[in-house]
Amino acid sequence: MCQVDSDYNHPRQRRLPLMLQSAQDDAAKIPVGPLGLHPLHPTNRVSRFMFSPPPNDGRFTRPKPRPCSFLQRRARYLYVALALLTLYLWYSPPASLKRKPVHAPSLKYNSVDWSRYAYSSYATSSAYLCNSVMLFEALDRLGSKADRILFYDEGWDLNVSDERDRDSQLLLKASQEYNVKLVPAKFEKQGYNTWDASYGKFLAWQQTQYDRVIHIDSDITIRQHLDELFMLPKTSVAMTRAYWSLPSRKALTSMIVMLKPSYKEFTRLTEAGQAARTQGREFDMDILNNFYDDSATVLPHRKYGLISGEFRSDDHRYFLGHPNEEWDPQKALEEASLVHFSDWPVPKPWVMWPRNLLSEMQPKCKKPGDGKEDCTNKQTWLALYDDFRHRRKVVPQQTLIFGFQVADRCRMSVLCCQNRLPTGFRYLTRRRPSHAKPYSNA
Repeated sequence: MCQVDSDYNHPRQRRLPLMLQSAQDDAAKIPVGPLGLHPLHPTNRVSRFMFSPPPNDGRFTRPKPRPCSFLQRRARYLYVALALLTLYLWYSPPASLKRKPVHAPSLKYNSVDWSRYAYSSYATSSAYLCNSVMLFEALDRLGSKADRILFYDEGWDLNVSDERDRDSQLLLKASQEYNVKLVPAKFEKQGYNTWDASYGKFLAWQQTQYDRVIHIDSDITIRQHLDELFMLPKTSVAMTRAYWSLPSRKALTSMIVMLKPSYKEFTRLTEAGQAARTQGREFDMDILNNFYDDSATVLPHRKYGLISGEFRSDDHRYFLGHPNEEWDPQKALEEASLVHFSDWPVPKPWVMWPRNLLSEMQPKCKKPGDGKEDCTNKQTWLALYDDFRHRRKVVPQQTLIFGFQVADRCRMSVLCCQNRLPTGFRYLTRRRPSHAKPYSNA
């Protein structure tokens, strides 16, 4: 036992003086005896035996308690605090187990070394150069932190010869305004078919100064930046499923590829591309499927693989992935981080079509069971194309090819142009009636 406050802390020690004082007071009231002696007189053995305190020989005294330490005096409070802390830790999981998905604002972007990551795109024509600049503008506007790389035709230069030198102006704009790193490259293509140069995306594997690179096709509208993909678990390649080819073909699509750069993989892919170019039978998507079909991380297509043709489709089972889920075009668009313009045989959005072709190809309004007309698919689809043209600031000119009016001018503060119809659009020209009128703004 330790001493907390004083020498008289023990109950018996506090009561002993009071008991003696009370006994003395009672004895003083007793009358004097016949011998004239007071009961408390030393000669009075009885009184001395009854009322005198016990001898202090150590038999009836308690040892003096030692002083208490601070922890001993507050021990009960420490025990209570420790019990409360144990209950809190038991019923409250650590913060690491309560973290939100990486695409949420919980990702600490300021603590990431973004110089280790990059986006890439390539351009083999003036039209696709403008599209690539639009991609980087969207990433800059949406707050992406990673670096940006543009592979462009080595035949272009950065010297603006005159106001109609649109390619040089766009390259300078990408570099100066959107911090894009320009990398000249040699693209081998035959004729005007852009698919022949699609192996240009293999150049992303050559950028070994980065830990990860996200390559994006230029015919894509980015609605949200994709920085969260850089934080995926360790993988060599991540791609989305080409859900529109299901169930006949289970393949990956190369519209967006998150990859780990490697000289070894770059050599393998370029060699496969050269062999395929000789045979003329495989595209970049086929080669990537041959290499990574069984090992690639599959990204959710509802967020990273939506195509514009889905709004023209009547069967959404393979996009939704569940037969009982109802198709909601607005919800699908809100969930998507990007939209790929793939509407065959509808041409790309930078090509202007005749009005009759537009009315023939656009989604049709539907009448559900209540009989009320629903045009949500049509409105969403048209809004996608209008948004792309508005951002590109397409200005139709009087350039006619096979009776079609081509948007050969676009503005990104400067002009870029599409001088000819893309390959495959000739299929539409053969189907077009001879009496059809060209598109106009009227």
